[in-house]
Amino acid sequence: MSEGYERGAVVKGPYLLADYDYCPYICWSDDSHPFHNEKVLYAAIEVERKRVLRDNGLVGS
Repeated sequence: MSEGYERGAVVKGPYLLADYDYCPYICWSDDSHPFHNEKVLYAAIEVERKRVLRDNGLVGS
């Protein structure tokens, strides 16, 4: 992830808490915060991956 996103933007980044390839993060920073041109703050959005029941059976893992 890099700078350049507006506050509230949801971006895809590495999932550091489990064995998934990625997870969504929300950008909390904007230019009113100290060091806005050097640091940014993102919060991971925890998601639970579930199986989805469809007409022809289970889909997903």
